[in-house]
Amino acid sequence: MESDAERYFWATYALFVAVSSILGDTVIIVASRNKDSFRLNKFLVTIMQHIAVCDISVSLTHVLPSAISLFADRWVLGEALCYTKPYLSYYFYPANMSLICVLTTGKFLLLRKPTRARNWSQKQAHVICGVVWTFFFVYPILMLALGKDDVSFDFRTYSCEYGWNAHTWKKIQSVMFMMSALGPNAVMIITTIPTLKFLVEARKSARRTKKSVPWQGALTVSLTAIVYFLSTMPATVYLVGGSFAGPESRFHTLYRYGIYIAMANITSNFFIYTLTITSFRRYLKSRITEVSSSRNKFETASRNKDSFRLNKFLVTIMQHIAVCDISVSITHILPTALSLIADEWVLGEALCFAKPYIIYLFFPANMSLICVLTTGKFLLLRKPTRARNWSQKQAHVICGVVWTFFFVYPILMLALGKDDVSFDLRTYSCEYGWNAYTWKKIQSVMFMMSALGPNAVMIITTIPTLKFLVEARKSARRTKKSVPWQGALTVSLTAIVYCVSTLPGTVYLIGASFAAQESEFHSLYRYGIFIAMVNITSNFFVYTLTITSFRRYLLAKIAEVSSSLATLSSKSETGKLFYNGPII
Repeated sequence: MESDAERYFWATYALFVAVSSILGDTVIIVASRNKDSFRLNKFLVTIMQHIAVCDISVSLTHVLPSAISLFADRWVLGEALCYTKPYLSYYFYPANMSLICVLTTGKFLLLRKPTRARNWSQKQAHVICGVVWTFFFVYPILMLALGKDDVSFDFRTYSCEYGWNAHTWKKIQSVMFMMSALGPNAVMIITTIPTLKFLVEARKSARRTKKSVPWQGALTVSLTAIVYFLSTMPATVYLVGGSFAGPESRFHTLYRYGIYIAMANITSNFFIYTLTITSFRRYLKSRITEVSSSRNKFETASRNKDSFRLNKFLVTIMQHIAVCDISVSITHILPTALSLIADEWVLGEALCFAKPYIIYLFFPANMSLICVLTTGKFLLLRKPTRARNWSQKQAHVICGVVWTFFFVYPILMLALGKDDVSFDLRTYSCEYGWNAYTWKKIQSVMFMMSALGPNAVMIITTIPTLKFLVEARKSARRTKKSVPWQGALTVSLTAIVYCVSTLPGTVYLIGASFAAQESEFHSLYRYGIFIAMVNITSNFFVYTLTITSFRRYLLAKIAEVSSSLATLSSKSETGKLFYNGPII
């Protein structure tokens, strides 16, 4: 690529194609099983199902790996997948092309011989498509036979490609070109032109007679063929002219654009069907309406007064902790997981540079928000009359002060060593080096702020809360009356999980300055960081375990979702939701 900007553009484009194709084609497959969602000839609908399966296969085996390689600026998915990828691509791509030919030919015959063709069954369509799937094993078989190791990473497409270097390929090049480009395009043109002519005549007839004429199937098939033809045109031009261009010619860059533009065909069918098939649009609208109406019944748990029957001040702090946990998961845990899978940093220099600054905002903020939570509960127990009047607004202000204060970390890091960032194999993440001389002077202060101080506050405020729990249990046994204990148990468990999960990291921070540079003690840093991740995911389980109202809320929502899915399933089977107009 000429620049990182161009590479990231194509990476984003490929990722969009992969995600939209997987989601869109899955919707097509699911919807096509409902007889009223595709009011088209069942023979054509069956072929559309096969095209959708093929599109998903291309997205998973070609488009998505290309997107990952573009982001990483090289192949990072291992030798095995690099070796198999071109064989899979040269199976699914020709099959996809031929299935579209079967679709356009089927529509052409439906228009030319409607009486006979309309009796074609789904079984016949499956047989024809099965023949197509079977026939195109010829490509990977020939590729294996003529040069099974002729695979390498191609920087034109940022993907593993077959080399076509065997002498035999030169002999059969014209035949393969006919099979892969000119032949299918010629068939599409020959069968689509009469279909377009029918569309024009149908429009004239509708205007003249002022009656509805079935045109949706013809328009759908025509647009599918046109989008395929246009998206593959650059690649076809390259295949025609590539043999005449010199090895250093800029003409060979057309191959990259040809491959990327051809990806548009993979994601286009969902949008074409939505645009042209009224019954499919109505199906989608009905599904979206039902899902939206179900979702409108669900409020966010923390905003539902009956799901967290705790002091509103504490619940507001829990909301801030949840936001902080999500932020840590996205900016730290997820990139680390990707780096562990790839065995290196694969998310680019910009994200590597930004990541430690973001983390040293969210980690200390998370820690301090838990301190605010434990302190708040402690004060509620010590001064219940006064503390119970605290409002949500006051909680937001206190948490806002915490968020604002901890910008001090990234600001100091930028000021004292903005380029002091590198990939750390201990944690498989980009980390700040702390190498500036000033850090040595303020090390003890920073350590107090980041480890000992918050842990000390949590211990001091949690011990009285635990004592209250013990006394509440004794009182409940003695008086045989219910005593409010859930808030105290929730806050105590949150603090205990935090202290335990961060203990290895705290031990490392204390002992690191005394350990030799080559000491095995430094490996504790890795385990400290990884174990501390437990704190990020624990709150949901703590709240589920300790808060009865939250458990009831979850069970009620699970029951509602289950009943909604059951309703959708029964309506889909009866087919009473949708348009019952004429089959086109």
